[in-house]
Amino acid sequence: YAPISQVRFGLPPYGSMKVETVSRPSLQAGYGALDSAAGVAVLRSFSGQDLVSEAAVPAAEAATRWVMYAETGSQVSTGVAIANPASTVANVTLRLSDGRQATLQIPARGHRAAFVDQFFSDLQSFLGTLTIQSDVAVAVLALRGTDAGGRFIIATIPLSSKTPDAGGNMVF
Repeated sequence: YAPISQVRFGLPPYGSMKVETVSRPSLQAGYGALDSAAGVAVLRSFSGQDLVSEAAVPAAEAATRWVMYAETGSQVSTGVAIANPASTVANVTLRLSDGRQATLQIPARGHRAAFVDQFFSDLQSFLGTLTIQSDVAVAVLALRGTDAGGRFIIATIPLSSKTPDAGGNMVF
């Protein structure tokens, strides 16, 4: 299979379109950019031919700071994908709420995806927040992965690029 670098299509106002990637024998990673006011991607997890779980991920504008819930343990881990749509290298700092810190560079129009424990060496167990700071605007996606008896269940994790307000009411 040859990688596709760009697919162009037009939609009428309030229109929609389904674009599905082709199944491949090995895992492929990448990201998509959408020139639109709204968009959503659906990520699916399969066991053989059986759909195990799926999660809808809304499109988001790139920003220089992101904050999210993060967890890693024996059967759960937060996955983080960072895409750099800019034409320059992104210098990224990842900081856990317990003070641990890691840095990485993402090439222009490149991406990096890993579980939280893969970004930080010797991270056995963690429950808290992850802050991502970059010198250029990056797009971030966070997923919670759970091992449920050999079946990989995924769920989206909300994240924010805004500075949190002090006080106020939170509703769940």
